[in-house]
Amino acid sequence: ANDYAQRLHKGQTATQESFATVVSALISPKVDERPNFAFCELANVSICAETHALAEGKTIALVIYNPLAQPRSGLARIPVPIDTLSVAESGGLVVSHAAVFDTLSSDLQLSVTAQPHTLVFEYTDIPPLGFKTYFIKPAEKPAANRLTATQVALPAQEDISITVGTTSISFCAETGLLKSFSNGQSTDIVQTIEYYKSSPGTEDDEQASGAYIFRPIEQQSSLYATSPQLSVIHADFYAEVRQVFENSVTQVFRLYSTLPGAVEIEWTVGHINVSDGVGKEVISKFQTPLNNAGVFSTDSNGLEMVQRVRNVRPTWEYKIVEETSGNYYPINSAIYLQDKDSKQRLTIVTDRAQGGGSIKDGELEIMIHRRTTKDDSRGVDEPINELGEDGKGLISRGRFLFTIGHGDQISSDPILNQRNLESILANPSTLLYSASIPQSQSNFQLSYSPLAGPLPPHVFIQTLQSLPKKGVLLRLQHKYGVGESPKFSSAVHLDLGSLFKNIHLKTVEEYTLNANQRRVDSKRMSWNYEGSNGEPLKTGYNELNGYKKALLGYKQSYQVELQPLEIRTFIVTFSKAPLSSC
Repeated sequence: ANDYAQRLHKGQTATQESFATVVSALISPKVDERPNFAFCELANVSICAETHALAEGKTIALVIYNPLAQPRSGLARIPVPIDTLSVAESGGLVVSHAAVFDTLSSDLQLSVTAQPHTLVFEYTDIPPLGFKTYFIKPAEKPAANRLTATQVALPAQEDISITVGTTSISFCAETGLLKSFSNGQSTDIVQTIEYYKSSPGTEDDEQASGAYIFRPIEQQSSLYATSPQLSVIHADFYAEVRQVFENSVTQVFRLYSTLPGAVEIEWTVGHINVSDGVGKEVISKFQTPLNNAGVFSTDSNGLEMVQRVRNVRPTWEYKIVEETSGNYYPINSAIYLQDKDSKQRLTIVTDRAQGGGSIKDGELEIMIHRRTTKDDSRGVDEPINELGEDGKGLISRGRFLFTIGHGDQISSDPILNQRNLESILANPSTLLYSASIPQSQSNFQLSYSPLAGPLPPHVFIQTLQSLPKKGVLLRLQHKYGVGESPKFSSAVHLDLGSLFKNIHLKTVEEYTLNANQRRVDSKRMSWNYEGSNGEPLKTGYNELNGYKKALLGYKQSYQVELQPLEIRTFIVTFSKAPLSSC
């Protein structure tokens, strides 16, 4: 595990250095004036050394990069050392949707270097594939945006609710657990942290639960965290409810104005106690009254959604042996269930690959932490029992986004559709910090985008990579599957000639997916398949108009069609000025 972490860290550090160099060069054309940047890698645990300068009265520049091909608005959460701050755009416009509050106490216990406060502010219209700069500085007088977490004693006199815009969630006055979700229509939903006991194997079957095998002793999960301490933070653009349980479990439920109709849950599961010799596998369970009749869907490698049916396999008769683990499936990005009559849908988007399923109608559960005492004999030759820095076990932290609504309406909503929610977690905005950008520097380019305009919401620029002596590798992906969305599952057309600004296409050639062969030279094999009566499998092929030849002039149109979930790969070359055909 340490070897994996070291390799990942080396790759991350090299990427950050290259990225910071590019952003610095785009901001300042003069080498001696280019700013230095740093990243807050541990901001998710309230550690950010780069903001210490605020306590010394200095101003911090925050560059927010948007990796999507569409403009982005969102919420920045930054650990800070002081609680009187103001945020402004590069033009001097003060950001009104900004607030400061105390950091969660459990985070402060994780590290002595954790910042005592958290700044949240709303950023808007970050240009596609570009960046925008904000300035954070100490306020001259106590800020009106200082928020205080209100403690709620349980049992309370009434349910605890938070609302931002049209979205609200409520928590039970007795238990302090999530009780309902509303975004125009209220739906009962209970969310709990539960666990399964890991099987060490039996006399009849020695298979233990471990790194590759999930096998619980009992098919029914038990509550892992109960009786939370509750506190509430509320502003007009942002609200959160904090649950602090025993067993080092915390959850923070967040609503914010740039994500109307959805809820963010940041969960933390601390050291799992296995001193009793029993492994434990912790889940987050969502229970609703929706009747999905055993049917739910999970993604396949982050792409198409695959329908699953409880205790059923599509190609053979399934014998139920392990009722729980037999209905667990890999989740790379999303899982949902839908009521068979009302079409109300519960969608949960994850920030990492996990396992989960719908073990009972109306329920979804996702595995979030594990610690076992036995090896599963599948090659690792050790149990899942890493001790961590303090020798007590690992701490797991992650995020979900969830929403409930009519399936067709959700899938057609530009914000609430599953693919947009996935992009928030899978392609987050990147924050770069610098104390060397003066707010009044007029010759700095503090906002930038290489695109001539935003691309359609269907399209994701998967790769934009320079290839020495060959050009630029460009991969375009259609983000939606066939029939996935009444609004976004249609084919989309792009003109590559008008994709970028200030540079013009010179040549375009389409390649196979891995970019090692021209598509025109690719010879696809024909296969017979069952039920085809010997006929070869027919595959569609949409050619790029004119991909065999160079552009004759800047005004020539290079139209590309992307079908649902299609990925197309091109190598393109550019010229700085329009070409002439004369």
